[in-house]
Amino acid sequence: MGSILSCSVSLDSVISQICNHIALQVSPITSLADRLRALRTALQELEAGQNDVQRRVDVAERGGHLKRLDQVQVWLSAVEALIAEAHALIEAATQENNNKCLGGCCPRNCTSTYKLGKKMAKKMEQILASTSKGQFDVVAERLPLVPVNIRPSEPLVGFESLFERVWRFLEDEQVAIIGLYGMGGVGKTALLTQIHNTLASSPHDFDHLIWVNVSTNQSLEGIQEKIGKKIGLDEPEWANQSMEEKYEDISRVLHGKKFVLLLDNLWEQLDLSKAGVPLPSEQNGSKIVFTTRSEIVCAQMDAQKKIKLDCLGPTESWELFRKKVGDDSINCHPDIPELAKIVATECGGLPLALITIGRAMACKRSPQEWSHVITTLKNSATEFPDEALELVPDELE
Repeated sequence: MGSILSCSVSLDSVISQICNHIALQVSPITSLADRLRALRTALQELEAGQNDVQRRVDVAERGGHLKRLDQVQVWLSAVEALIAEAHALIEAATQENNNKCLGGCCPRNCTSTYKLGKKMAKKMEQILASTSKGQFDVVAERLPLVPVNIRPSEPLVGFESLFERVWRFLEDEQVAIIGLYGMGGVGKTALLTQIHNTLASSPHDFDHLIWVNVSTNQSLEGIQEKIGKKIGLDEPEWANQSMEEKYEDISRVLHGKKFVLLLDNLWEQLDLSKAGVPLPSEQNGSKIVFTTRSEIVCAQMDAQKKIKLDCLGPTESWELFRKKVGDDSINCHPDIPELAKIVATECGGLPLALITIGRAMACKRSPQEWSHVITTLKNSATEFPDEALELVPDELE
């Protein structure tokens, strides 16, 4: 009787151990379907997070001058690989789950199912960790702006009040387009240069400062290339793109940005929208300032403020001319001061003429040379066209 009891107890112990072992082995097997559902749900959340981060990166980079953070790129690359691995694992688990025996109650291979369950559990941990790491507050950082150089310029003489007036318009939210007009040589470029240099050397909230010298018969594609260079689109391959592609690139960079576009020497109406430049408005805060000889062009360009530059008065003309000649040259002979004042008067108040001729006369120290210049100027056109300015220095050699 005792031996029978001993055998019964021993058999019960063996059965208990076997049941415990089976329970350990069956646990991941019986939960395969649940693990599969959980893994799919976690993967969907990770893919949604990946899409959200990628969308934020695309929007930031599409605006120009923003670049994704390195840690964001590392996360995106890692997630892409993890998603591919998870999809492969889900496919394998789905096949395993569909290949059960005994009416779909038990797996055909308990060992492989058990191992598969462990892989799914590990992959679930990786997916949850990656989802947690993908909560980025910032996905991109601003790139350094294209450096803006100070342009060589002449001192503004007699136009200080005009500069202050233009500057007030730049600060006025209701003024988007400003036209500076006047005859050749009156100082339009000097004034525009002063505006550029002041913006380039002082704090402001503009994203781009763009200077474009518009030559005679300038093509729209030429304008695009000059603008593109100023906003960082000057790669060699970019120059070979079509006008439409350049249009799209310029529009992409400047869209939503606050910029100042300075156009010098505009001869006719220019449709900037065809070049990809967003029209300035109160909403985007951008500005366009241009110079032209024609008031009609100001109207065609929809300038809200048209500012005419007139010739300098006698006092300002003499001050500018005397600075360029130098007091040593003017006072080197008692007859020269009076002759110098006549030369300054003959320049007609045009800053370009006063500067060009003043520099040429800086080395002339005889009254005869000064008298010869006066004769040359009197024989020139009364409005002192650009052609005369180019020839006068040769006459003074």
